[in-house]
Amino acid sequence: AVASRATAERLASICDDLHKKGRRKRTQQQGDETTKGKRNRDVSEDGRVFNALASLEIKQHRFRAARDVLRKGMELYPFDHNLLTAAGKVEERLGKYTAAKSLY
Repeated sequence: AVASRATAERLASICDDLHKKGRRKRTQQQGDETTKGKRNRDVSEDGRVFNALASLEIKQHRFRAARDVLRKGMELYPFDHNLLTAAGKVEERLGKYTAAKSLY
């Protein structure tokens, strides 16, 4: 339990850093036309870290926290099918079937 708490805290820190960097980078790219088409190399290539943290939150039955983590991940990686599927499953667990359907 202590190890999973430490892991969750570390993953949360990484997710927050990625989210902040991604938002900052996206804001810069929107204002700078010369960066069009360039990939954001400062963040990971997909949402695996967000998915891992959301999985830990789900195991602790913290579905709303998992939803928040997945939303942050989907902001950075809107086409990551693993994040979308995980978010749909969380919405199902919360009884939000219409929202879940829109994510699948």
